[in-house]
Amino acid sequence: MNSSSRHPIPERAGPGFVLKLLPGLSLLTLALFAKLTGLDLWVADRFADGVHGFPWAHHWLTQKLLHDGGAWLIRIFAIALLLLAIVRSGAVRRAAVYLLAALALTTGSVAVIKQAVDKDCPWSLDRYGGQQPTLLLVYGTVSGKKPGHCFPGGHSSGGFSLLALYFVARRWRPRDAGKVLVAAAAVGFGFALTQWARGAHFVSHDLTSAAIAWVCAAWLAPFLHRPARTPQPQVGADRPKNARAVAAVASATSSTER
Repeated sequence: MNSSSRHPIPERAGPGFVLKLLPGLSLLTLALFAKLTGLDLWVADRFADGVHGFPWAHHWLTQKLLHDGGAWLIRIFAIALLLLAIVRSGAVRRAAVYLLAALALTTGSVAVIKQAVDKDCPWSLDRYGGQQPTLLLVYGTVSGKKPGHCFPGGHSSGGFSLLALYFVARRWRPRDAGKVLVAAAAVGFGFALTQWARGAHFVSHDLTSAAIAWVCAAWLAPFLHRPARTPQPQVGADRPKNARAVAAVASATSSTER
């Protein structure tokens, strides 16, 4: 193991502006491309059968194992981080607090946006047996319509929040940061693929969640580079005690000389 894996890289002014924004902007651009070019519908069509909508919507594999099971894995991960933040100290506690904050900020941001934006899920559209007109994808909402609350992807936001592990690895294990990034992205897109198969989200929904997760993780990353606080000696407060100690020693010495 070389020194770069044993010791953190030198402190910088946090990840640079380009590192913070460029990947997130790239993901948002891909999300817009998926929406405007029809890629959203093309991918959804691959999983729909035209008769039953989305056969994988309530299948035990996609709903129980991959969706519900994946959600529980993220919950267990969050509980483990909380315990580490409580019982450990130093770099482990700092990493745990950062990861927990990135997870909460990512999923919380997505939840707030979902409540504010009226976008339908694929399985809600008449193209796939739902009640809402598919033309709403182009022309937006109409008066009297029940809000969709399907954008961005909530399930995948938990998986994409693991992108924060990249910044932890970049801080303490820079040689492994690339591998960690690929693994975290694979989990996020695995969660997203599950929802595409179920008809629960379009590609653009989950790409937007990935962008939000990246920006949240990058924005919080400078916390990993803050120097640890060390208690400062109170010189002024110790001085009278030291003076009294010196005087006592001097008095004892002089008495023995007498």
